Amino acid sequence: MKKLRTASLGMILTMSNYKVLCLLALGVFSLDQISKAAVAFSIPFGTYWEPIPVLGSWVYWVHVGNTGVGWSLFQGASLFFGFFGLAFLLSIYLLRVQLDLQKTTSQCVFGLICGGVLGNITDRFARGHVVDFIDVHLPAYRYPSFNIADIAICCGVFLYCIYLFCPQKKQEKS
Repeated sequence: MKKLRTASLGMILTMSNYKVLCLLALGVFSLDQISKAAVAFSIPFGTYWEPIPVLGSWVYWVHVGNTGVGWSLFQGASLFFGFFGLAFLLSIYLLRVQLDLQKTTSQCVFGLICGGVLGNITDRFARGHVVDFIDVHLPAYRYPSFNIADIAICCGVFLYCIYLFCPQKKQEKS
């Protein structure tokens, strides 16, 4: 029992070094799940063909389920992608040193990604599909429906690419 308490304390102390990541991931996850619950409560499932206008003829609310990934690729593989997401989160934890997660910038990037992944994983295991509800209509294209988790993941990946490919100014030692 003492060994278990020591291991738990060690995990808590380790995670306290990653406060920004944890808080941002929790914020994204909470916003994602609250928004999906609001959609599930107020919009009937399967409203893709009867969208509710939000911003003119550009942005609509719908309530659809996606058992695949982006653009509804690989439909029917929700459980596989749920476990893949768990493996991804475990990989981030195991590679935290190599990913520079001690730096606040990296924590912000991965906080967005982890919060989004956790939100979609929760849907996959709880509902069997990811709830998508934001529907964007461009003049010649109807963009696939998405959610808050997807936005956070895309923003996190975009920022990570900037972080990787833009040189950082090194602080000089005095």
